Amino acid sequence: MEASITLKNVGKRFKENHVISDLSFGIEKGSTFTIVGRDGAGKSTLLKILSGLTGIDGGQVYIQGQEINKSDREFRHNLAFLPPHNIHNPWITGRQNIEKYLDYSPATERKFRKKLKQFSSLLEFDEYLDELPEHYPKGIKRRLDLILVLIQDAPILLLDEPLKDLDYHIRGNLLDYLKRIKGEKTTVIATDEFTEIETVTDRWIVLHNGTVRYDGDLETMVEHVDLDFTGYLEIKAEQRSQILQELESSSMVNDLQDLGNTIQIATDSATNFLQLIQELGEENFCRIAGSSVNMNYLLDQLTSDEGLQ
Repeated sequence: MEASITLKNVGKRFKENHVISDLSFGIEKGSTFTIVGRDGAGKSTLLKILSGLTGIDGGQVYIQGQEINKSDREFRHNLAFLPPHNIHNPWITGRQNIEKYLDYSPATERKFRKKLKQFSSLLEFDEYLDELPEHYPKGIKRRLDLILVLIQDAPILLLDEPLKDLDYHIRGNLLDYLKRIKGEKTTVIATDEFTEIETVTDRWIVLHNGTVRYDGDLETMVEHVDLDFTGYLEIKAEQRSQILQELESSSMVNDLQDLGNTIQIATDSATNFLQLIQELGEENFCRIAGSSVNMNYLLDQLTSDEGLQ
């Protein structure tokens, strides 16, 4: 196994608080590697360390076999980092934001323009290219930032909550792209949800208080835990009130959370979830998705004193 990224006994603290504690693992070249955990677990700090934006208090980090340090910025050409916050300039157009990367892109202008067209189409951004991001909705701002990262064509992608604020259709497009680049690029994702990302991930680690509580594939992770099936529903606006009432009163729904555009429900099984959708009428939904993993319950199991049994 050739590693794109290797950590050896890496630690990071802020004042007396150890945010990252003695982490050691490698990330295989061309794989999709997901860091999962609750807010404050150390996910974003770890990505900042890998990107070189945050230093470490101990250990070593290797990118493409070269140890990184504050005085050597060359390794950053191998990385493209998407943080959870906006990275664009809100007072120049989307196109101008993207074209700023042309000056230091290793690609020819022709190849760069081809990439711009590719990613603008992928994220359905064409109609926003010549508008100011200051006036974009949140989801469109996120699309622009994703383009700014993907167009760098770096061999390693560091993506902090890449699905944040995206609608399901654009999420699907992005995940399809991440599947296509498997083997070509190494992708590291930080997230606090399993939704859909489980379809692209080769290996997971679960962070809790800056330490790894699980490292392996999803199948092994969940086989020891009795989990509900979690479904995600986007209800058509005109039916939302009625469908929400029916979901709240259904005996098949173990838990319901209104997340705004999306309703998250937990049922005993995928079979029960599909039966419920049929009873409510598929035509009443804009989008239906599901996951065999209930994040909160699984993390409770993984971060308990006993851990996986």
